Formats: sequence, structure tokens, C-alpha cells
Amino acid sequence: MTSNTNPNLLKNGTLTDLPDPRFRGARDGLYWDSPVKRPGVDGSSLPGWTVWTKPGCDYGAQQILDVLERVGPKGNDVAMFPLDFKEEFPDWRKANFVEANGERVYGGIQQTIDTESGAEYEVSYWAGKSPWVGESKHWANGRVEVRDGRDELIGQQEWTATSKSKDSFGVWDPSWERHSFTFTARGSSTGIAFLEDGSHEQGLGACDPGYHGGASYAGLAVRRKSSTVPVSDETALEIRQESVPKAAPGDIVKINLVLDSRSGKPVNPGVITQRFKAPTGFVFNGKPTYGYYTARPVVRGNLDDYRIEDGGRTLIVNSNPRVNTDAYDKGPLVYTLPLRANPTASGGRYSDGTAVIGRHVPVQLSAEITGGDRNLAALRLTQEKVPEAAPGQTANLNVEIRSLDDQPVDPGIVEQRFTAPTGFEFTGGASYGYYYYVKPPVTGNLDTRLEDGGKTLVVISNPHVNTGTTDRTALLYTIKVRALATAQRGTYSDGRATIGGLAPVPLSARVV
Repeated sequence: MTSNTNPNLLKNGTLTDLPDPRFRGARDGLYWDSPVKRPGVDGSSLPGWTVWTKPGCDYGAQQILDVLERVGPKGNDVAMFPLDFKEEFPDWRKANFVEANGERVYGGIQQTIDTESGAEYEVSYWAGKSPWVGESKHWANGRVEVRDGRDELIGQQEWTATSKSKDSFGVWDPSWERHSFTFTARGSSTGIAFLEDGSHEQGLGACDPGYHGGASYAGLAVRRKSSTVPVSDETALEIRQESVPKAAPGDIVKINLVLDSRSGKPVNPGVITQRFKAPTGFVFNGKPTYGYYTARPVVRGNLDDYRIEDGGRTLIVNSNPRVNTDAYDKGPLVYTLPLRANPTASGGRYSDGTAVIGRHVPVQLSAEITGGDRNLAALRLTQEKVPEAAPGQTANLNVEIRSLDDQPVDPGIVEQRFTAPTGFEFTGGASYGYYYYVKPPVTGNLDTRLEDGGKTLVVISNPHVNTGTTDRTALLYTIKVRALATAQRGTYSDGRATIGGLAPVPLSARVV
């Protein structure tokens, strides 16, 4: 017998609470509920439950399914509940059963229950063939589905029942059998559905079951089988740096930090303070982000509660580094922390950075400065002249890149960002050339992309100068700009050009 300390989490699991009796009718000596219909359609509804109809098979106001009361004519036990059923449900004399297909549609009933993520639950039910439907076929098939709060299937069971005989009133024995299976909850709510959808019926219509079987359910229950899996704090996390980023002086790179549960169990420490120290030669630069990249769909976002201190050497984040508590935070959790290499940094690998996640032991962070002799900070960018264009017309914006004292600078691939002055936008076209003391000139097209609707142009290239005979003196960029059709006449000097992490240089253009 069931214990009151482990209650049935389903509402109206024995179907004792019937719909409004005004909707009842009679057929073959059985008392049954009128059609249980979708919300908003005239008719009755079954307390605690909603109707499931096979997708694509909604007949609107047509009959969907029936709830049958246990007691038939002359006190006959229509449901013929077996002894084990009576032992499991002491109030079995009040229990009823549901036929999961009506006269026209494959269907069933479903409801959502409250659960605790990580806890194990048992679904149990009694299944059989309707005692009055389908005298030409004495079998029925059904399926029970469990879905998480995102409607993803996390458990199911299929069953078959066969009628064996009729009683003196011509009622078939439903051949009740008890079925059960377990599932582990993935969140605070879980959906349970008891169905018949014809998935095993060869030759039957996609939606119309006719009178082929009448899958029936009684004694529906979900009970917690185990206590919630203990939720650990941040000390249960395994934390590691994904790879060692490499950057030339002035470059911007990212550290990816992976946080995962050592045991795979939930970790939910709550919002805690996390302190990150950048390796020598680097400072934190910009907003940190997070992502659960094994979740489906991927969950990602910004770590909004953060601040940068000590001139960029320290990043402080307040957040909850939880993993495996529900379907949305399936581990691992990945932090992405932007770094900028100091323009004057010396080359080498530095491993003196740290990540301190709450009470977790500190984790070492590393990053590498490449080409310490190729100093990005030695570059100087200037605009050659102010381009002019009437609204709708294009012009060339020329910028020149030189180095201090004509020293060799070879920073490697660097991101360079250009912001158009007011009234202008970039077209995406851009080229480069070494024209001084280089015969013939070395020219080509730059690798670019547009952002912010053309307001920003991003160039990915190596702005090297004076490293050999083909890049002497200066590098010239020729960038196409277009005056907006709505631009007002005037000169605007609020454009910007930035090479790597160097200070921005103003850019100007004139609308004529």
C-alpha cells in the first residue's frame, strides 16, 4: 500500500473527480463523460488534466476521449480492477478510468507537476484495453511520455494490452497490468502524458483509430523515488584554462575558462564574488561573457555585474557559476575574459595570473606575449587629407601608418577598427600600398568586414613597416566612404581609427 509520506504528485490520478455530471450520457450500460474537449470548446473538462491530441488530428468540436465510471449495470465491476490495484489504492471503489482514444481521434491526457532538478521519480499506471471498444480487435497500444520544462523528451514507456474474455453482460476484460518507469527531473516542472497515438497500428489511418482497441488508463501516479541529488558549492567545480592565448604588444585576445562539475552532479553556489588577475604584460579589456555550449539550444550572455580595477590588472565578477541544475545550464560553463597585451610588453609566456572563484582554490592563468621586438606601440597613424563628398557620393579616406624613427615593426595579424565621421558610412572597400622607395609598389586589398550598418569598418591584417625592401617608410590605406543621402553639409571630425589596443586617432570628412 502507498505511504502518505510519499504522495502521488498527479492531481486526480485515480480520476475520482469527474466533470460536471450534466454532460454525462449512457451507452451499452456504461456511464461515461461527454467529450473532454480542448479549452474554449463547449463541453466538460477533466479536473487536473488537459487533453492531448495527436498533432495534426484536431477535430475541433468532435469527440476526443471518454472517462468511464467503474460501476456498471447491476453493480457489475466494469473496470474489473485486480487485487493489486485495490491494495495500491485503498479508495479503489471510487476510482475510474480513461479511454485514451475517442471515436474519431488518437488522444490522451496530460498534466504538469512540480519537480526538483536532479531528483528521481517513478511513474506508475495501470493500462488495459477498453472493455467495450473494438470487438473486432481485442488489443490496444499506448505510450507514456515525460518531458522537461522545454518540452524535450526525458523518458517514455510503450505498452500493449489484449482483451481475454467477456463477462455475462458482454463486457470485455480490460486485462489491467501495472507498468512503471523512472526519470530524473531536469528542472522545476515536468510534463506527464498518457497517450494512444496509433504509432504501432499498421494499415490504420493517420488520425482516425476507428474502434481498433481503446487504450485505457487507471491508477495514474508519479512519486518521488529518491531525495534530490545534493547540490554542491563552488568547491566542487573543476576549473581549467582552455588554452594559452598569444598576443603581440597592443593586441586584444581572450582567455577561455572552463568550469564543470567533477562528478556531473548539480553545482549551485548562488551569486559569489570571483576575482581574476591578468598575467604579466596583460590587462583586462571589455565585458566578460559566459556560455553553456553543450546545452540545446546554446545558452550564452554577458557577465553584467563586473568591474575592472588596478589599471586593468584585476577583474571582479559577481555571478552564480552553476552547472547541471536544469536543462539550461548543462555543463560545462565557459567564461570568456577579454585581455589586451600592453603596447610596451616584453615577449614571453607569463603564468602569474589567477582565477579565484569564491572559496575554490586559486587557478593559474597564463598568456603569452609574442614578438617582443615587434613593438606595436611604435606605430603612428595619421590621416592624409580630408575627403569630400556630396550626399550619396563616395570618396577615398587615406590614412598613413609609419613607425617611430623608421624602426622595423612587425606586429602580426592585428584587428584595426575604423569609425566613420558623422554623415558618412563605409562601403566595405579598402586597399593598401607601400609606395615609398618600393619599385614597383606593393599593393593589394584589405580583409574587411562592416559592422553597425556600415558605421564601423574592421580590418584584419598585419600593418608591418620597415622589415625589408618591400615595406619601406610607410603603409597607406585607401578606404572607401559614402556620404549619407540625409547628410548635412559640413566638416565632421568625430571618426576614429584604432590599431590593436593603441589609442584612437581622429578621422575627418566633409559633406559638400
